[in-house]
Amino acid sequence: MTAVRHTLHPKSSRSAIFPEVGGQTMFGTFLIAFILFNIVSTLIVLGACAVSGANEHIMEKALLDKIEQNDVALQDISSARQ
Repeated sequence: MTAVRHTLHPKSSRSAIFPEVGGQTMFGTFLIAFILFNIVSTLIVLGACAVSGANEHIMEKALLDKIEQNDVALQDISSARQ
């Protein structure tokens, strides 16, 4: 009669849920991919904020220049009236 031996692998419970791929668990692979995705998306958002901030600064400067031109025009009109 042949007895069936059940040998327990040290990582048997973990390996059943997250099988190993090249010595690394799928959980580790997903974790690394998730972290890299978050880093890349954060850099994209920061880049977009920097670009919009630069555009906002340019628009603010243009608006201030326009206001200054209007002030000069109003001063010219008021001095012409006197």
